[in-house]
Amino acid sequence: MTVLIVDDSFVIRKLMEQILRKQGVFSKILIAENGQQAEDIMKEEDYKIDLLLLDMMMPKVNGIEVLKYIREKNIMQNTPIIVFSTDDKNKFEALEHGAHEFLHKPVSELKLIDTINKYIELIK
Repeated sequence: MTVLIVDDSFVIRKLMEQILRKQGVFSKILIAENGQQAEDIMKEEDYKIDLLLLDMMMPKVNGIEVLKYIREKNIMQNTPIIVFSTDDKNKFEALEHGAHEFLHKPVSELKLIDTINKYIELIK
């Protein structure tokens, strides 16, 4: 399975990557530091992403713009999208644009693992 982590914070990207590697479920962990890189990676991977972990507040192309891109291109329809933000006002807009789950930053490792496990069962 393939997961794409999108966050402008190097520390958060590395933390999420370590958590996912410990789980041992994902054979491919892709990383982007902004929405533009995420869109490029999605294209390179022919949109075969099993799980998307997406920060809402990033430079260049933010999380909402990535969600709009996914919906406008009609891609990754069955891909669970978990979004993160320090600002709860992003929650409703993210869910409106196709996110499946909203987690408030900073998110605990346990909460992240529980949320990911919930969607792994659906992916399988």
